Amino acid sequence: MYYPYATHATGMPLITRMPQNNYNPYFAHSNQQRQYGAYGAPIYQSGPSTKTYVHQCPALNATIFKVVQRDGYSKDFRFDSKTQKMVQPPVTTVNEEDLYPEYGIFSDRLQKEMMIAFNRATSKMEQYIYSLESGQFEQVEDPDLKYHVGNRSPSSIVMIIDDWKGRMSIEKGKDGSVKKMVWVRGQWIQIPSRPVKTLEESEEVGEEAEKDPYTRTLPQYKIRYCPHSQKEVIFYLHRDDYLTFAYDETTREMRGGFQCFLCPRFVSESHLFPRYSEFSTSLNTHVIHVWNTETEQMEKYIYDASKFQFQQIYCPEAEFNPEKSMSSNILFVASLENTKSIVMRGNDGRLKKEGYCMIRGEYVDIPPNVVRTFLVQRREQKELKLVKMMENNKRFGNENKDLEAETIETMKYSEEESSNDSSESEEESSDEEYSQYSEDEDKDYSLADLSKCDDEESEKVSEDSEESSEEEDIIRGLSHLQLTTEKEIDRLRKLRKLVLSNGLNNNL
Repeated sequence: MYYPYATHATGMPLITRMPQNNYNPYFAHSNQQRQYGAYGAPIYQSGPSTKTYVHQCPALNATIFKVVQRDGYSKDFRFDSKTQKMVQPPVTTVNEEDLYPEYGIFSDRLQKEMMIAFNRATSKMEQYIYSLESGQFEQVEDPDLKYHVGNRSPSSIVMIIDDWKGRMSIEKGKDGSVKKMVWVRGQWIQIPSRPVKTLEESEEVGEEAEKDPYTRTLPQYKIRYCPHSQKEVIFYLHRDDYLTFAYDETTREMRGGFQCFLCPRFVSESHLFPRYSEFSTSLNTHVIHVWNTETEQMEKYIYDASKFQFQQIYCPEAEFNPEKSMSSNILFVASLENTKSIVMRGNDGRLKKEGYCMIRGEYVDIPPNVVRTFLVQRREQKELKLVKMMENNKRFGNENKDLEAETIETMKYSEEESSNDSSESEEESSDEEYSQYSEDEDKDYSLADLSKCDDEESEKVSEDSEESSEEEDIIRGLSHLQLTTEKEIDRLRKLRKLVLSNGLNNNL
């Protein structure tokens, strides 16, 4: 018997006995064992510095990843869908015994009876509903129904749930904790307590329900060993993509976003093992039925001769027949203009493609290309949508700059017009005053002396009235010009707002 994590006096792993059949990445070769043993050094070879074990926790209803280091230190992690990180699972599990109900109330938002209860595990007042499907209390959030001490019920019965599946009574127990009673054959029977489903667990269930049929068939997680970094990498499926995580021994945390450009992160041609191919009349091309060792399921692909690339497809008419197979290694020949490609099964059973080389005069292997699985196609659509959004933002940004420049030019032009109009009106008023003064002077010299005073008074009155009328005309002209300018500026502002709102609506 051997202990893969037994330690030497130095704290390094020590192998007590070499197993006969089981491979252990910490074992060294026999010559290295003798060499290291002579110096009393720990014996191990390059390999993963940690071991990752996976189990399902029924209390948390979650997948737990247990990482064990060589020195025996271990730490548990679980995926948090909110932060999209690997975090430590809660130390305490919420059970029904931890809930002390205050009162029951109907939630218009959820259209269900809801229980307000104090959770002694979290020391918080929380909201719960009871699910007849799962037989568990599920934590919920209704911001419209905050806890109110005045709603506390003196009765031991918190709420009654009537459903076609049965009738239940949620009550307060003798110690104040929640108690479940079900009506069976004319009497109430108590139901044993179960773990409570928290908000995080409910979100994970909701996220699972949002997955499409194809994503649901994919494994929730995969653990792969990266020989280049000598780490075990966790691939965890979140929505429609796999997130990567690797354990950091320095910080003892699970770091996200791990990348190794030498290891294939996604499905590659080496993962595809063809069974047989058939011609599809609806697609007008050959459909290849392959076994994908990465997803561990049968899938359908077509070959794009223009890109020398395999693409995953939906094709209900081409159902896989497990009894059908092909004796020949050549699946079909794809032609495009003057080029031909042979899609075949290689000697190792993997999918392979060859193209004719005019220089060598023979068929040669075509280098592997990216396999366009459904996940890759969705990622390409997201990237294309993002590029279009950036282009639209850039285009609308340029149009806004043009509108702003046009508005500035309009304002400058309006100011120049107003200044020109005001100077012209001033010149006209001065000319009129001079001509009027000269005319009045001639009239004064031709009149008799007795009528001088009356004429001077009438002239003063006429001059005042003329000056006031001229001033009013100038003011009216300026007001009209200012109003026209303001209307033009307001029109340009409304035009900008309309363009911006249309741009935002298109982006949304």
